[in-house]
Amino acid sequence: MILDAIKYISELSHKDVQMLSAALLIQKADDIIFAEIMEIAQNVKVLKIITDNINKFSYAERKLYKNYGIGLQVTSNRKKSLKDVDIVVNLDFNEQKLKECKFNPLATIISVNEKIEPSNIKGNIVDYYQIEYNEDVAKDVIDNLNVDNNVLYESLIYKKDTFSHIKNQIELDGVRLTGLFAGNNKLILDKQKNMA
Repeated sequence: MILDAIKYISELSHKDVQMLSAALLIQKADDIIFAEIMEIAQNVKVLKIITDNINKFSYAERKLYKNYGIGLQVTSNRKKSLKDVDIVVNLDFNEQKLKECKFNPLATIISVNEKIEPSNIKGNIVDYYQIEYNEDVAKDVIDNLNVDNNVLYESLIYKKDTFSHIKNQIELDGVRLTGLFAGNNKLILDKQKNMA
């Protein structure tokens, strides 16, 4: 779903996604994150991984180059590596680590797991996404529950599974990204878009 958000932002900026540079701020990764890295790298112009655990991500770097001829930059340099990046995806950096980063002032930051407000970010910080899905997906859940669509869907799909199975289920469920929000629920883009 990270790639879908990147594509969504590319539409907003009127740039082809293949012309955008992206960076992932990450310390820990599982198989699903590694699969997302592979998918993102195949769709953007440049992908950088900013991490303190360089050895952990060298596998993805080698696999991308060997299988697809795609170079992936893996670095711990937070000051120089983000200056020219269009979209930064924060997977697990805390605010202290984010304060050590030097961002492109026009970059859009997507915060995947938690709301962040570091003072060194001038661009938009996407901290919430909105989805819709086919009505029958949650038919077994009580209709009157006051539950956020995102939370409900994530709880229904969350399980130990492969990236491809989860992606296929998202497609079968008709999940659509309907909005990205930055601070104070300011809508960045309000356009229905299928996530698959």
